[in-house]
Amino acid sequence: MIRQKVKGEYRMLLQKLLWPRVGICTEDRLYYRMKAPSFRDEGDILRIEQGERVCFDTYFNSVSADKWRRYTAAQNFSLRLKLSGKLRVVLCSRHFINSQSVRTVLAEKVVQADSVQEFCFDFPKGADGMLFFELQALSGNAAYCGGAYECDAAEKDVQPVKIGVDICTFRREPLWATLPACAAIFWKTPPARCTTTWKCLFPITARRWITIS
Repeated sequence: MIRQKVKGEYRMLLQKLLWPRVGICTEDRLYYRMKAPSFRDEGDILRIEQGERVCFDTYFNSVSADKWRRYTAAQNFSLRLKLSGKLRVVLCSRHFINSQSVRTVLAEKVVQADSVQEFCFDFPKGADGMLFFELQALSGNAAYCGGAYECDAAEKDVQPVKIGVDICTFRREPLWATLPACAAIFWKTPPARCTTTWKCLFPITARRWITIS
């Protein structure tokens, strides 16, 4: 998803920050880590006690800069967060050196907002390794409300693409029974071949097909 064009480059949504979800994964430490028990309001709001630090160097909410650069046109990375209260935002990277995990602070900034507000933070150019961030509450009403990693790509590297979608069957068994009806609704024609067990061919155009398996 392209959000906006900045100084001749496109700023694109890379990956959204995720929350624990009942029925998917409720292990908080795969999403964020904090010493105090977490308290979440409805609507994905994490309240942070004053002085408490929350770290996002986790499986779901860190980003591998090296892999994105190797396999895509992504260059510089940024972080967009929805926050309220007064917090210190610390941008970090982590490398594995001689079997040791080494944390490096790249930048930090103190922000403050009376209500939920969106902030954008740029990682230094060329930042590599596993990128993540930490939040430290500097007031008693601090809250984290989600966000996303973004990247900049040169205009010449942004291309329209057509992709195939591969849907994992984990916890999606009921989906297969609905695929023929979905095909008829979205493409106004029944799929050429469909089995609810393994594969379904959906027509994208009269001559092109997408395989979902």
